[in-house]
Amino acid sequence: MAESYGERIQKVKLADTMGWANPEQIKRTVRAIQDKWPEINIHLHLHDTRGQGLANVYAALQEGLWEFDTSVAGLGVCPFAAVKGAPGNISTEDVAFLCEEMGIDTGLNLEALVECSKKAEQIVGRELPGHLSKGGVLSGIRPQTWMQVQG
Repeated sequence: MAESYGERIQKVKLADTMGWANPEQIKRTVRAIQDKWPEINIHLHLHDTRGQGLANVYAALQEGLWEFDTSVAGLGVCPFAAVKGAPGNISTEDVAFLCEEMGIDTGLNLEALVECSKKAEQIVGRELPGHLSKGGVLSGIRPQTWMQVQG
């Protein structure tokens, strides 16, 4: 339809704002779009309402996607989830950590993201759903020998 108006769709954003999707659904949906429109870039907006956010990012990465909406510390909620206090957006630092641990350079500073996450919690006055600020980055924790063996 866009072509009939002289336009070309270059990107589509898929959103799971309820946090209902699972990794296999993500893969099937992405593949179906890629099969029909291989020239379209797919961008994902995922929520972590039921703890599937990072697993869904991982599934999308396996399908070649690389653009995700995220928020520091997982700020945001899901007003449609029908669950009071349900986590919303996936955490920027959690996604960056996942990528970095898989050898995908994000160009982001994990330590700085953790500090932003902690500052965000101070500002809003409550704990936020991001995980990395609680578990910490591994660069100062993991023995150097372990990193050499894995690399």
